[in-house]
Amino acid sequence: MLAGMASNKLSRVWVMAGASIFWSLAILATGFASNYITVVLLIIGIGFACGFFVPPAISLIIDYFPVERQTTAMAVFAIAEQIAAALVSLVTVIVSVLGWRSTYLMSGALFVGCSALALVLIREPKKQRFTFVKKEDTSSTE
Repeated sequence: MLAGMASNKLSRVWVMAGASIFWSLAILATGFASNYITVVLLIIGIGFACGFFVPPAISLIIDYFPVERQTTAMAVFAIAEQIAAALVSLVTVIVSVLGWRSTYLMSGALFVGCSALALVLIREPKKQRFTFVKKEDTSSTE
């Protein structure tokens, strides 16, 4: 709910990028955590940041694509989330080679860079107030 309200009042790109940067920094900070409580709090922060990413992303997809392509665009977004979740399982391989701290530090640094790149590449489109598709009249008036 907070993410939706923020996305309505602020730049959706900045809300999404801010959530992504916060998420990335929390991952990076986890690599420096010195106790269990700190790790738990940072993981909660990571989850909180994830919640701020999706509402502005969906809103941007709606404004970037015409009505007839929005369903496909949303499907691509949804499958990308699932692919990303599946790729997370590869982290166990990285952890076994580098250790958990190095994995968090490396991932966090990489994601901070990606988040900054998103700020440069993603533009705020004009918000569509309402989107309607005019149906063609199929009735015959002969």
